[in-house]
Amino acid sequence: MYSNLINKININLKNHIENNIIPLYDNFDKAHSRRHVNIVINKSLHLASLLKVRLDITYAAAAYHDIGLGYYPDNPIKSRKDHHKYSQILVKQDRKLKKLFKPEELELIAQACHDHRASLKEEPLSIYGKIIADADRMDGLKIEEMISRAWEHTIYYNPELTFTESYQNIYEHLKEKYSYNGYAYRSFYLKESQKMIKSSIIDSQKILDSEDRFKEVFYRLIDNQKIRI
Repeated sequence: MYSNLINKININLKNHIENNIIPLYDNFDKAHSRRHVNIVINKSLHLASLLKVRLDITYAAAAYHDIGLGYYPDNPIKSRKDHHKYSQILVKQDRKLKKLFKPEELELIAQACHDHRASLKEEPLSIYGKIIADADRMDGLKIEEMISRAWEHTIYYNPELTFTESYQNIYEHLKEKYSYNGYAYRSFYLKESQKMIKSSIIDSQKILDSEDRFKEVFYRLIDNQKIRI
């Protein structure tokens, strides 16, 4: 589940997140599930240890980064578009975090949640924002994982699309995000992150560069029931 770095986290913070925050991800789409947040936590803590920054702030930001996908008064339909903004607000409202962190530390956590969104044009304001943003992008860099996550997201948020429309949207989205000129790889802020993901993403980029190869992988996942239509 977690690396041994989790043992260095304040037990009260750890218990609060494991009991009250991580379970929230069970209510989101499969691309933003408990599995996803656990991956982001692990990658974030690893980067934080390499960069010698606060593990507790990193851990909290990683755990909270996607909770804005859930219910919030301004987000009743669980829209993904502004979920990073809602995550930021929810962090600031969390009574337990207010007891565990100083106001300036809580602000770092909230800002990191806001800044993690891959499509944002602005660079994260702190090292913690860069860590969470990079760790978030590390989930699903193998082409099969990219397709599966994109498919789950599409059928969850856009069930009205036909199969052909869904396929085309997924291919165009993944190519825009992960191809040689895609924004995802260029958006890794830390050289440590780029070293961690380089080998994983190269093979996927080669497949995205050829729709014939992409389509072959896509239909193989259907045949193997890795994605369901």
